[in-house]
Amino acid sequence: MANAGETEPIASLATGQGAEEVAQILRANSIRCAVIGPPAQQVIRPYAGRFNTSVVIAPADEAAAREALQGIFACAWFLRTPDGRAYHSFEAATPAVLRAHVEHHADPDAFTTRQVAYLADLVEQMGQPTVYEAFREHRRLRPDRPQEVLGRTLDDWARACGCAHVHVGRPSEVETG
Repeated sequence: MANAGETEPIASLATGQGAEEVAQILRANSIRCAVIGPPAQQVIRPYAGRFNTSVVIAPADEAAAREALQGIFACAWFLRTPDGRAYHSFEAATPAVLRAHVEHHADPDAFTTRQVAYLADLVEQMGQPTVYEAFREHRRLRPDRPQEVLGRTLDDWARACGCAHVHVGRPSEVETG
């Protein structure tokens, strides 16, 4: 990692665990980063500052890092790399991202791979830009029912697609750089 003067903060979080989860997603996207904890006096008084732990990256990686973290603080599910690491928000995934996942990260013979490809087609057919928008649009059509697409909730689809359930932090616990 570059020296402190050569880094760019990408997020500040209330907890070290949340910062580590952000760092794991960046690393799964081949983005080098570092987690910077609170100063020693804040360890004694952990609530002295609202956001105590930061994640920093090299300035050259900012665009890639922002793309990797798109939707991270508002979502619960993530597409996974072959070794199981979360790397992209399921909710923020476009049909193109879902297809790239099938092509580059998934077992071509797995049931979950077929589910991801099928969902990419469904989202595209619905004319929605992301998985989240497909479920949100369906909710507008039938507000009395849970958000479902073809009889499955977003959580059901995420499980069928082999996604990882990750909770990085509520938006009130995060400041993005």
